[in-house]
Amino acid sequence: MNTKGEWTTGSHRLLRELMKEMKKQEDDRVDKTLDHRTRPKLKVVDMETGATATLSADYVRGADFNQRIRQKRPTRLVEALLLEILDFSMRDSTIEYKKQFWENFREWVDQTELVQNHALWVSKHQTRIESIENLIDKNLQNTMTLCSGKTHLRNIEVVEERHAKINPDLVEGWEEPQEEQEWTH
Repeated sequence: MNTKGEWTTGSHRLLRELMKEMKKQEDDRVDKTLDHRTRPKLKVVDMETGATATLSADYVRGADFNQRIRQKRPTRLVEALLLEILDFSMRDSTIEYKKQFWENFREWVDQTELVQNHALWVSKHQTRIESIENLIDKNLQNTMTLCSGKTHLRNIEVVEERHAKINPDLVEGWEEPQEEQEWTH
């Protein structure tokens, strides 16, 4: 949007405050369960500098809607799940076997280039990874959240006007108004 006029400093802040109040009134007035289409036209005038802009646009506000949002996956869920699977698979193993397993695991991790092998492991186990993700997602709960309708402005038009401001000191013959004198008979 192009507004080249000379606007008084702070005008944008004043307009923002007006906008907040206008939004509150609109929210109280309109039925949010319906779509709304209008073409607002506004004229903004800076009373100090005379800068003026006429604004118009096609406004569309969609109806509010409910959105299903999946619960966030708890941190470390996959790691904890895999450890539970390991525990379950070794439930009948001896303590010595479990100690040896974890010792071998630590050595293997120390010797493996994890970052370089990550992509290889993901591609190797892609279908299993997707199956695990689907199982986890299926078990996570969903919540319904009311979302505000989306708003769009199209075909924005800004017509800038310039109005002269008269400086009385520069105009010949201009006299300041005199104070009214009392009438005497």
